[in-house]
Amino acid sequence: GIVGKPSASFDLFVLGCDMEGASRMLFERPELHRAAANVCSNATSCRASLGMLLCLLAMAISPRLVDAQDGLRFDSPAVSGQVDAELSPNLNRMVLPQYNLQLEQNHSRLLIMNRRVRRIAITDSSIANYVQYAENEISMVGLALGRTDLTMWFEDDPEPVIYEVTVVRDASLEEQISMHRLALTSVLSSQGISFLHAGTELLRSKNGVENSYESPDTINSIDWTRKSLHYDVFEYVQGLIRLRKNHPAFRMTDAAMIRENLTFLPTENEQVIAYQLGPHANGDPWTNIIVVLNGSNQSMTVEVPAAKYTLVADGKRVNLRGLQEFSTGRVFLAPYSASILYTETISATE
Repeated sequence: GIVGKPSASFDLFVLGCDMEGASRMLFERPELHRAAANVCSNATSCRASLGMLLCLLAMAISPRLVDAQDGLRFDSPAVSGQVDAELSPNLNRMVLPQYNLQLEQNHSRLLIMNRRVRRIAITDSSIANYVQYAENEISMVGLALGRTDLTMWFEDDPEPVIYEVTVVRDASLEEQISMHRLALTSVLSSQGISFLHAGTELLRSKNGVENSYESPDTINSIDWTRKSLHYDVFEYVQGLIRLRKNHPAFRMTDAAMIRENLTFLPTENEQVIAYQLGPHANGDPWTNIIVVLNGSNQSMTVEVPAAKYTLVADGKRVNLRGLQEFSTGRVFLAPYSASILYTETISATE
């Protein structure tokens, strides 16, 4: 019932132990006693039995070892005599993954390559698998949470290209709705002419058909019952449109005005964008407007210029009269959310 070998440090410790101490510890630990009895009965020599007993003692006293269901095993990555694979005389070279590819569980992604693929291999097809539609079109599907490698050999290129494929949990319906509201906030708070797809305020999905120009009316017609089902999203979009109409800072007229009045703020996460509009951009009555977009699945804190702020949008609600007021240099955001806030006076630290 032993899995693994003792590391060099354990060998040195055991060699310094006496048999009396070893025997006492073995009988104080019944599970070690049983394992020792099995070892002794199967050993081919007294010397082998002694060596195995000493190994058991090392396993009993080391905090780096853990009990296993079928016996005892080492929980240490170091094994006596182990060397790095790169140093093996039989290994020409080791090719590591060059790119990352993320898939959602139970979802597929079409990869259109710019070269012909002559051979494909995937390390663990239980985590992710593929279907090759054409010489340069491969559809990847995530099956189970985990990581595996996708290796491609391209035409006229002997070197393989390796992608590390990570399959992540599929977003829940609530998370998808939060993502949708965040995307709408991004569109309606941006400069330029906003474009909204018909029915987006109702969470229109067209039953998942992405390109429906050949689909029947059952797919392309708007299902108005979704307005009552997702009325909170409908009201949120209404509020964003009202905010945009009433505040010209979101509707600057040329690139020079945008460069003069838009300042990006530093963030610690690449999935978070924050910027400031003002002062009084395009004649807006609000002095400075802060827009923060959190595209990550984690809650975030973003540093902003210290001032007295009024929060008008929090990713779920919009109220031009204000949702809350605070005087701090930090904005707290939930996952997949946005915050829009303004100040009517410029602080001395800005």
